[in-house]
Amino acid sequence: MSNTAPPTSTRSPQAQAAIDIIANRFATREQARSAELDALEAGATPEEAVRAFVDVMHGASPPAQRVYMEQAFEMLDVSPESFLALLQAQVRAEDEKVMTATNTIQNALQSSRELSERMQALQVLHQRVSQDSDQSVDLQDGDITVNGRQMCLGQAVIEFDLVDELNLTRHVDGDPLWYRGVALRADAIQSAIDGLRQKQQSVTSSNELNMINMQQAMQQRGQHIQLVSKVLAMMGDTERAIVGNMR
Repeated sequence: MSNTAPPTSTRSPQAQAAIDIIANRFATREQARSAELDALEAGATPEEAVRAFVDVMHGASPPAQRVYMEQAFEMLDVSPESFLALLQAQVRAEDEKVMTATNTIQNALQSSRELSERMQALQVLHQRVSQDSDQSVDLQDGDITVNGRQMCLGQAVIEFDLVDELNLTRHVDGDPLWYRGVALRADAIQSAIDGLRQKQQSVTSSNELNMINMQQAMQQRGQHIQLVSKVLAMMGDTERAIVGNMR
C-alpha cells in the first residue's frame, strides 16, 4: 500500500482550504520566528525580540474565522462545546502563569529594594571609614546617619544584616555589643558593596525574563479569550438558525 499523499487535485475544496489556512499560518509563524532571531543577533534585548515576533504575527492576514473554526472542528473531530472547554482550560492555565509571574516579579522588586537599602547603608559606612587615616574603624566607634537616624557602625551592621557580607564573626552568646573591639576596613566594605551590586544585577536580569513571560502569557490569554468569544458567537448563530428553521 502506498503512503504517498493524494494529489492536490483529488482533495475536496474544503480540505484544501483548511490545508492552505494552516500552511499560511505556519509560514507566518516561521517568518515571525526569523524576525525574533534576527533582532537578537542585531543586539536587541529579549523583550525587543519578542516584540518583533508579535509584530509579524499581528501583521498576518487573519483567516475567515468562522470557516477556519468549522474546519478545525471537523479536522480535530470535536464539537464546538468540547473545543470551547479546551479553550477555557487554556485560559485558566494562562491565568495561573500570569499570577505566578506577577508574584515572582513583585518578590524580585521587593528583593531589589532591600538590596538597595543595604547598599546605601554600606556606602555610608564606606564614606565614614574612608575618612580615617588607616582606613579602619572599630564598629563601636564612629557615629553615622542612615535614613535620618544616627547610630554607630556596629548598630548599622546589625540593623541592615551586613555581618555575612562583611565577613564578620557573629557571636552566639547573645551579647548585643559583640562588635566591641571589632575593626571594619574600607576595602572589606567595598567588597561587600560589589557583591550586593552583582546580586541586584542578577535579580534585575531574572525579572526582565519574568516580565517577558508574563507578557507572553497575557498575549496568549487575550488571543484565547477572543477565540472563545468567536466560538460562542458561532454557537449562538447556529442555535438561532435552528430555531428559525423550526418556525
